[in-house]
Amino acid sequence: MLKAGSILISLWLLITISYCDELYTIKPDGGGSYTTLQAAETAQDGDLSGRGVVTFECYDGTADLAECTVDGWTNNDSSNYLRIFVPLAERHDGTSASAGAWIDVDTPAFGIDINENYTRIEGVRFNMDWAAPFPPAVCIRSVANFNNVLIDSNLFVGIGENASSIYLYFQITGDTITGLNIINNIIYGKGIVQTGMFVETDIGNGLTANIQNNTINSCVKGILMNEGGAATLTLTLENNICTNNATADFEATITNGTISGNNNCSEDDTADNWDGSGSIINQTVADLFVTEGSDHTLKAGSNALDVGKTIATFDNDALHLETDDWRPQGTDWDIGALELYVPTYINIKGGTNILGSTNLGG
Repeated sequence: MLKAGSILISLWLLITISYCDELYTIKPDGGGSYTTLQAAETAQDGDLSGRGVVTFECYDGTADLAECTVDGWTNNDSSNYLRIFVPLAERHDGTSASAGAWIDVDTPAFGIDINENYTRIEGVRFNMDWAAPFPPAVCIRSVANFNNVLIDSNLFVGIGENASSIYLYFQITGDTITGLNIINNIIYGKGIVQTGMFVETDIGNGLTANIQNNTINSCVKGILMNEGGAATLTLTLENNICTNNATADFEATITNGTISGNNNCSEDDTADNWDGSGSIINQTVADLFVTEGSDHTLKAGSNALDVGKTIATFDNDALHLETDDWRPQGTDWDIGALELYVPTYINIKGGTNILGSTNLGG
């Protein structure tokens, strides 16, 4: 006769066997599970059934994580997927001179080449320093019925000439890409990166993506969106800041699809070129950031403060996790990848309240 405790243990073992997350540390200087992302990917790719979230936890070091191609995984779904993740203690600080776990994109190859559904890339710093145009730091390429990829809270810094930082590309007849989420990324183009983000679909049925709360500065083009042939782009473009991009902050060639553009910000007049509301244009860059080109934290009094759209699917920024409940810090969301911290002061002894706080003293 089975006792209640035995039944509970059996159920726990069944759940553990059928769904068990896996964690591998990537430490370039040694001491972890692997020293490069590619070594980890090659060793671990395969059937994801029952494996849960396979996390490659990345650490800073004297060497970089090295370029990586994500391919060869099967049975990916919302419960079983690959997560390339940098914990906050090992992550960039949002500035262009930041340290943090990094990939030196210094060969004619993609920094991370994503060919699999449900892949997540979070918190990686990309140094783009190849001396001639070549494939981008992060590439999401077409695979059959490709969907549900997250590119979140990464830092891209242009050092050498580069094609683009993030490239979403789809070219398979009859298939559709859905559920791409590009959020909270910071791109310092330094005047040499060709395109901050390039979203392109050519001959497939369509591509659907959410591009939200990114900050892109000093590329040739900020966010470029192209639709070719009978393909359809359906984009949600919200809370992005694009400034000081030589040709255009936002540019789109859309015939069949739609762009819902809300609460974006541009130095030129392109932030409100599509359906939507709440965007601000013709902004002075020096009035937005602490230091343009090196620190894109919003400064006090910035026009991008508290004028963003609340987004239901996430509330982190580039320097905080989903569990931190970080946005908003003020009355409403900020535009861009970095939500400005607003301290709360409490007047203990009485007198004038500060920042509307409660007076606890007499």
